[in-house]
Amino acid sequence: MLTIMASQPINFSATFDPSDINFDGYLDFSVLGAFGGKWGNRLWWVFDPAAGRFVQNVLTRELGELGTNGYQIDPKKHEIATESLMAGCPSLVTRYHVEDNHLLKIHEEIGKQIIETSPLRTDLPAGVPCTVTVSDLVGGIMRVTDVRRFVEGEPVK
Repeated sequence: MLTIMASQPINFSATFDPSDINFDGYLDFSVLGAFGGKWGNRLWWVFDPAAGRFVQNVLTRELGELGTNGYQIDPKKHEIATESLMAGCPSLVTRYHVEDNHLLKIHEEIGKQIIETSPLRTDLPAGVPCTVTVSDLVGGIMRVTDVRRFVEGEPVK
């Protein structure tokens, strides 16, 4: 038997998602634990073949802390990509590599909005602006590799 505690009522069968999240060849699973209008946290369990059961560990706790709008799992690269939403921005992607049952952040896109209301700022296009700062893991350190501007999710030239 598996007891699951969530901060909100959940529909286990509707949110049950089997995936090999730690890329060990065994199916693991998650269920939705908490959610809001544009994010969700999943509760994860990985299969431990030595114990013959599903367990939670450091990796499942790290995954459970991610507030995301979805996961893309790439078994060839051992990567997990998450998406988050922000008005005026395209989907913001963060990618992690799974190493030794830990998440290692390798790519991050952070959106920032500065909404100018001054009629003197005629150089800014109308709409919700967003500046996306892209960082990648380079030489063991996250470094800014690109900065892009968007208005209403469309690139500003």
